[in-house]
Amino acid sequence: MNTITCRCCGSRTENILDLGIQPPSNAYISTKACDLMHEEKFPLGMVGCKHCGMLQTSYDVSPNLLFNPKYQYFSSISNSWLDHVEKTVGLLETRFNPKFVIEIASNDGYMLDFWEKINILAVGVEPTMAPREISLSKGHKVIGEFFSEDVVQQIHADYGMPDLVICNNVFAHVPDIESFAKNIINLISDDGTIVIEAPYAENLVKEMQFDTIYHEHYSYLTITSVSNIFNKVGGMLYDFDFIQTHGGSIRYFVSKNIQEKSHGLLNQLKYESKNGISNISYFYSLSEKLSLLKSEIIDLFNSFKKKDLLVAGYGAAAKGNTILNYVGLNNTNIKLIADNNPAKIGMLTPGSHIPIVGIDELKELRPDVVIIFPWNIQTELVNSIRANFDYEPDMIVLVPEIKYL
Repeated sequence: MNTITCRCCGSRTENILDLGIQPPSNAYISTKACDLMHEEKFPLGMVGCKHCGMLQTSYDVSPNLLFNPKYQYFSSISNSWLDHVEKTVGLLETRFNPKFVIEIASNDGYMLDFWEKINILAVGVEPTMAPREISLSKGHKVIGEFFSEDVVQQIHADYGMPDLVICNNVFAHVPDIESFAKNIINLISDDGTIVIEAPYAENLVKEMQFDTIYHEHYSYLTITSVSNIFNKVGGMLYDFDFIQTHGGSIRYFVSKNIQEKSHGLLNQLKYESKNGISNISYFYSLSEKLSLLKSEIIDLFNSFKKKDLLVAGYGAAAKGNTILNYVGLNNTNIKLIADNNPAKIGMLTPGSHIPIVGIDELKELRPDVVIIFPWNIQTELVNSIRANFDYEPDMIVLVPEIKYL
């Protein structure tokens, strides 16, 4: 449905960005004609609330449709992400010394593995079937449902109250973010901490990260908006860290009882206010900048065609699908896209219908140009190409600007 009213305060929203009609970015499809015929598409864009500053998708797609049994995102695929998670577990263990950890959206057990290694009880909550089955096969304790009030009660009954709750890249993935926040507050022990990681909305403009806008990301968060949300439900955002994941994210620290905000947090709230980031008008320039980038990408691919260059991609990521469908690129422009996720190989990218293959098939193709779609792990993918190829194709990222690597 269209998000005409703010999902946080109920005020009327204003349009900020229109990315057209697109399929969900993780809705990879088979080559069967029936699947191609029944591919679902929805309006994709971003709106904002002038009253509370909340940024959100322009159209809400049901979580049951997005995170269905065919959902094939596996966190453990990226080595750079696993390195980040291992360091995070070490940092959190040192800072909080938790006895019982809950991870919401635990996916394939990528983080539960590290808690298990240091003998700390950790339980996951993961509604998607394929990632959850991998986690369960490792022996992890996982609750197979969307996080809810009922799940809070189940955790309390079966395990007690956790002293650390982790929400990595899930807080922005829920349509009713206020109820989600309230449930986390009710879940945590009185002296516990909630740790949330999410991309920083400032980078939508600063780094042109428009490709992080897709239907799974219901909200686009600032420190101000996260603070406001938890203030409404009895929590307190008391500290934060800048982290490098996903092109620049924030790690938020939230508590029931800590009432003193860190100096760094207070300064960042002032920064957002002073620079207009807590106001949706800051994001109005994104539409014009994006139109210019779209024209540049079209010109780039026209030049490839004139030179008769063979073009392929690496990394069939959700963010890449936003780019492909917004610009209008498809299998006539890009021969194939390689990916390291076995579940995606043999499928087609949503909307653009580009075949997804393994790295060996990309190597055999010997393309002149390789587009690196997940720019946030570009170093990892460039190193993979250099290690596997006996020559070096032109390697390019398209965001935040067209850049040869």
